[in-house]
Amino acid sequence: MRTSKRNVFSLVLLIGLVVSLTGCGGGPDEDPFGLIQIDGTLKYSDGSLVQGEKVLLHFNPQTAPLDGKTHPPIGFAEVSTSDGTFGNISSRGFQNGIVPGKHKVTVEVLGGSVPSQYTDTALTPLEIDTANPPFDLTITKE
Repeated sequence: MRTSKRNVFSLVLLIGLVVSLTGCGGGPDEDPFGLIQIDGTLKYSDGSLVQGEKVLLHFNPQTAPLDGKTHPPIGFAEVSTSDGTFGNISSRGFQNGIVPGKHKVTVEVLGGSVPSQYTDTALTPLEIDTANPPFDLTITKE
């Protein structure tokens, strides 16, 4: 009887380990939205670079949820303060991309600032459609 309990415990432990390693909804390569990578630039309208300790872009998808529980993830990218380029967007995982389609883009600057309209999803004039590259974003100075 003791061996049987140990075998059952080992089996339950093995099943728990397998489930935790595989997850409930598939791996990052099985995202239901088919995430893609894009790259581009962010600069002021006069061509100068947005400065700060860190400049981040938030890609807010305008895609409808697939159902009540499956919402499109927001993508995040760091902008290089040396040349204004961005790429390697992360959403549900590190550098796994963004949802294809239209996005409202907001800008976050740590150690600096941009006009407030660019920090609010409801107010930002920055919009992209992943079907229409290149993604050269331009903002106005305060």
